[in-house]
Amino acid sequence: MSLNPKLLSCLSVGREIITPARVKDAAEWAEKYRILSEFESAIPGRWSNSVTPYAVQPMRALSNPGTVNVTLMCCSQASKSEIVRNALGFWITAAPGPTLWVMPSVAAAEEAVDERLGPMIQNSIPWALPGGRYDISTKKGIKLTSMRIYPATQGSPQALATRPCRYVICDEVDKYGTNAGKDADPLALAAARIRTYKKRGKFVCLSTPTFRDGHIFKRFDACPDQRHYYFPCLKCGHKWHARWEHVVWPKRPEEINEISWGAQIVAGNLARIRCPECKHEHEEKHRQAMIQGGEWVSSLGLPEDVFGDSVAFQFSSLVNPWADINKLAEKFLKVRKDPTKLQEFINQEMGEIYEDEIDAASVKGDYHAAKISTYAPGIAPNWTSTILATADSQKDHFWFTVRAWGRDGRSRLLSHGRANSFEDLRAKTLDAWFDVEGYESVGGFRMKTGYLFIDSGGGLAGAGDGEASITDKVYKFVETDPKRIIPTKGFPSYKRAKKPISESQITAKGTRAKHFKQVLLRIVDTQYFKDLLFAKIWDGPDWEENSSIDADYGKQMTAERKVMTKTKSGFLKLWKQTSHGSDNHYWDCGVLQLAAADYLKVHLSAPEEVVHAERLQIAKMRQAQGIKLDETPRGARASAPQAPKLRPQQTMKRNGQDFLAAYR
Repeated sequence: MSLNPKLLSCLSVGREIITPARVKDAAEWAEKYRILSEFESAIPGRWSNSVTPYAVQPMRALSNPGTVNVTLMCCSQASKSEIVRNALGFWITAAPGPTLWVMPSVAAAEEAVDERLGPMIQNSIPWALPGGRYDISTKKGIKLTSMRIYPATQGSPQALATRPCRYVICDEVDKYGTNAGKDADPLALAAARIRTYKKRGKFVCLSTPTFRDGHIFKRFDACPDQRHYYFPCLKCGHKWHARWEHVVWPKRPEEINEISWGAQIVAGNLARIRCPECKHEHEEKHRQAMIQGGEWVSSLGLPEDVFGDSVAFQFSSLVNPWADINKLAEKFLKVRKDPTKLQEFINQEMGEIYEDEIDAASVKGDYHAAKISTYAPGIAPNWTSTILATADSQKDHFWFTVRAWGRDGRSRLLSHGRANSFEDLRAKTLDAWFDVEGYESVGGFRMKTGYLFIDSGGGLAGAGDGEASITDKVYKFVETDPKRIIPTKGFPSYKRAKKPISESQITAKGTRAKHFKQVLLRIVDTQYFKDLLFAKIWDGPDWEENSSIDADYGKQMTAERKVMTKTKSGFLKLWKQTSHGSDNHYWDCGVLQLAAADYLKVHLSAPEEVVHAERLQIAKMRQAQGIKLDETPRGARASAPQAPKLRPQQTMKRNGQDFLAAYR
């Protein structure tokens, strides 16, 4: 039986209406089906890839079957979220699967559903998927015929870890915290959701960047395939990654301030994009042609449409068709002297991280080459007033230094190294004896370490094994010799301490079960003493090392730089490690050495000639009594001074000046 030709024609038309034409990627899907409402765009209507040509390649990467990890680090208001929503529309139509959309907060998640995802699905999905049903709920998410979209917040570990998802989208990740409640990194929890889908899954991170340690930059920096949008020079054809350094304008006349000059740049259309090759300068009206002729360049040298397992994209407002380089120049001139506003410009407009400004004065050369000496380790100089040890506590070991100190602020390294237990630390510091030079004619003289100042931090001793924290163990260690072991804690760097070092009574666990003991903790302004240590090392001869230091010791002593840093109290110049994870233990021990000398008032020790005469007397008494070199004879006073009873907030001054000036 044959059907009527007219009926066949009607069925064919109906089939085209009911079944959408297949599209190969999200860019083609957006061009064919995406409808922008007035809530979503300043230019409502059909989506056109020609308006934002830089969005095409990211959409194709999000559609590529073998690409699992996609990172978008870019400026604000440049369609990065629309790129991902277009990919979501393609997934709904061509490759459906459960989707988790993670936002920084509940309010942001609700806004995303109500004002972004909801309108996109209502306006575009019926055209792409005729007959498909959907139910939009702020709390429950979006239920479609083919898949579910679950909104979640980064602070909810249950939402991030309960269900497997084929697609996970983490939006504005630099606004996330470091942990999801008491659980791990929220990005790690979210990424685990796609594990069962293997190569068919997608993990997408997008955000405007903030700092180097932000989530989005870490992912971008870890991705081997980093892509930037290259502009073509309209004169020589050279293509380059356009950055803010390529935007130029005429030099400001001296009689005009920067604010007024910025307004004149806008009024006169004076800003240009300069080609680094031929130096040709392009006006704002030429920038649109440069955007249209631009292309994505891979750090791996891959073609534009070839993507591996992971790919990361970065772009700035220079590729944004709605931006204006003249207005950007005006904004830059307004904010360039204000670190807070400058950070916002670099993050929001350039789509780049804000690099802390390094204080050039805090950068020095090779410490090992500059400070190594011929002094033998373990030999105290004859000007020694006392010997102090300091220790930096780690999870399962300690780093320590032992130094000789003199009345005039001189200090020499006697020993340094690593101790693997409290017993080992005691043996290498508190129980250590050192020969003092200059007393060979009377049988020699030896000194024992007077005090050990130990960092009470260090974190947990074991992960989930029920062990006490290092802090608790340090306090128990202090209890074994409270007169000579001094616990310390650093003062928060973003606050300004009233005094360089103060005291605080705390309650700590004792050596017996259910036993608590009062511990006198010394609070150290580490930023203050780091300034002092840096000056002492490089501005004079008073900080001496011995012949045993190596290159690693030198690296640790120069492992920090002073940088402009954003804190809770605004922008401050703070000492920070030069790179994440670099060892700085000996530097920290040096800081504690200065704090210990401050606390014990070493500069007020007896004059050198008085100490020398006393030591000669002790040596002669030892010879007369026939006792060992490391024992104090009867009737002689111990050579190590006693710790003063320093009252909190006590001012330490000498001759009307801060006593620490004696160490500079």
